[in-house]
Amino acid sequence: MYEVGMYKRVLVVVASVLALLAIIWIVQGNDFFMYKVFAPRYEAARREVFINTPSYVNGKRQFLARLHHEWENADAGHRESLCALARSEAATVDMNLMPAELRTWECAR
Repeated sequence: MYEVGMYKRVLVVVASVLALLAIIWIVQGNDFFMYKVFAPRYEAARREVFINTPSYVNGKRQFLARLHHEWENADAGHRESLCALARSEAATVDMNLMPAELRTWECAR
């Protein structure tokens, strides 16, 4: 009789551990699902806020102004590479926030 009670206790402990593991598995799976669904949206919102910060826009303005100055003083061979760099940088910022000379610069369009 005593052995049957001990087996029941062991069975209850093993079942409890398995139930706990199942609950942890479900919670982790739910966490992964939530991250998979919402993480891209969170990151897109964070990026949108970041690219509209004054420090980001000012940094892009300064870099594009420096490129424009280098482009004006460069020879024909270097102008195309400076234009390619300016185009890639201008694509990451709203050009309406840039000064008129950068907005009208053909390399930044």
